[in-house]
Amino acid sequence: MSFLSVVGAAARRTGTGVLMGLSGACSLSSVVVSRESLPPSEVRLATLELPAAAINTRRLFRVQYDGPEGSGSMRMVMRLERAARFQMTASDLFGRTLWSLDAFEESLLLIHHRRRVYCRTQDGLRLPEVALSPLPVDALPSVFLGYLPAAPGAATWDLDGGIDFVDRGGHRWTARTQGGILAAWTLWSEDSPLLWWTRQKAGGILSHRLGRQFRWREVAKEALDGDLERLRIPDGLSQEPCADAGGSRPEVDQNSARSGWSKSTSLGTAAVHRKGQ
Repeated sequence: MSFLSVVGAAARRTGTGVLMGLSGACSLSSVVVSRESLPPSEVRLATLELPAAAINTRRLFRVQYDGPEGSGSMRMVMRLERAARFQMTASDLFGRTLWSLDAFEESLLLIHHRRRVYCRTQDGLRLPEVALSPLPVDALPSVFLGYLPAAPGAATWDLDGGIDFVDRGGHRWTARTQGGILAAWTLWSEDSPLLWWTRQKAGGILSHRLGRQFRWREVAKEALDGDLERLRIPDGLSQEPCADAGGSRPEVDQNSARSGWSKSTSLGTAAVHRKGQ
């Protein structure tokens, strides 16, 4: 399937959401100015580090996944102690746990409760979910809370608050702000958008050019009560290799191309395949 057909299909599903993301990616052709010419508040927000108010919180999201395998809904709880220490747990609408993720500094534990398997890695810190590839695990809080997943290095700015930069891994990003708040960002692969996000009220839309998409909305927030304890692996689960550990080409559907964490185990399809089981 060509990139244009994938984007066309995504646009039909998401309407203005995807169009905003693509327009945000392509609207950086105006006159470039230095950072110093932007208001200080714009500069602070555009650096997009998680603010102190986001740390030590627990949040509930309603999430919708759409992909070639089908569609599914889930509830997701994120417990954020700090940027490198957080947990995420997804359940279906009846409260049955689908998967759990425990990120602790340089280690990752991912448990797929429905398939009764888990994977653990310290290599690559990439999620076995093509809709999120090639984002590292520690970018997830920034994605779900509406901040840029990568820190801008040497960047160029336009008069409308747009930014174009290359991250430490050599990936090109574009983003735009609106009213001093991040409105959209795009991660590029060569000359084509690979992954794009747009803000939508109290949530966002994240689309991958392979035709997969996450939509979410934050519905509740409270302070985190103490430090997070490490997740315990339930008895009787089998260990599988994390398919995306080590990271290969991000545009390849690694869930089907590599052994281990299978396509039916991915984070989005966990909700899709729950029906009828």
